[in-house]
Amino acid sequence: YDHEKKDGARSLLLQNTDIKWDLNHTSFSVEFDLYCKTVDRRNKKTLISSIFFVGALTGLILGGYLFDHIGRRKTSIIGFISFSFSRLFLVPCVTITAFFWLLDIFKLGSFLLSTGMVILSLELTPARFRNYIIGVLGVFWAFGYPIVTGLYYFIPDWNFKFLGASVV
Repeated sequence: YDHEKKDGARSLLLQNTDIKWDLNHTSFSVEFDLYCKTVDRRNKKTLISSIFFVGALTGLILGGYLFDHIGRRKTSIIGFISFSFSRLFLVPCVTITAFFWLLDIFKLGSFLLSTGMVILSLELTPARFRNYIIGVLGVFWAFGYPIVTGLYYFIPDWNFKFLGASVV
């Protein structure tokens, strides 16, 4: 795509370049060979994001049922256990199939835990303080992102990044 500058010179905005991959910090895309644009690899990337959101949807539907039938505290504990163990088992994960299943269990547990804790916090707080509690939870959530990003910078292996994020 050519672009004409004000002085009449033309420059190429989009051009082909060779991408040099920095493999000092590994990722699951490099580990499972997902970083090139072949059809099979694109399908795997789409499948990964779909499984992530299937876990979220399952967590929301299952969470609604479990919150009403076994209680918010027990459901949050189940979410915490599935969230923690899926993160822990992602560390030695070597196959893409195991990665898919653990990612699904992680997101399911994440939604059970986070939704349960928010509901419990609101139910145990007097009505006049509930808006403040939601604001404080949002602030903690927002400040967690830079902390995790900084943590990721110092951890070279993707396996341990999952473990480090679960600790934070």
